[in-house]
Amino acid sequence: MTLTPERRAEIEKTVAANRAMQEALSDAQRKGVPEVKISLVRSSDDPPLFAAESQAELRSVRSAFRDKGIEAAAPFMTMDAVDASGGYIGEFIIPLAQIVGPVIAGIVGAWLQARSGRKVRVKVKDIEIEATTKEAMTKEEFEKFLDRLIEAQSKMNKKS
Repeated sequence: MTLTPERRAEIEKTVAANRAMQEALSDAQRKGVPEVKISLVRSSDDPPLFAAESQAELRSVRSAFRDKGIEAAAPFMTMDAVDASGGYIGEFIIPLAQIVGPVIAGIVGAWLQARSGRKVRVKVKDIEIEATTKEAMTKEEFEKFLDRLIEAQSKMNKKS
């Protein structure tokens, strides 16, 4: 697969924007602002991570966050070889203060339910919770999932 100049420019623009956002989020982290890491774990039936279909889905998730005003850093990996591809790795890093249960649940829940066998891992500091599509998780169940995570993080902060 050969990259067109337009696609290469789009990727470079995305990488630059991600780098700037990650630096800003890293500054926030250094200042003690807790972050939530959401990892979208593909099922065995999903296409490869860097396949066009997978990347389109991840871009869609990232766009949905952006459309809702959520500043989600999305790590991007590039391969260092001629005509090598790269793309989003399926992680989204969001400042805890921006976590709005119903919004996040709607976006991540849509991705989770699109294919059987997918998982989502949500992590704040040392607390990690995983959800799967063994039995389709409703938006409300995912909201409760996020609420439990935020509550656990809040309890940890009170202890420290």
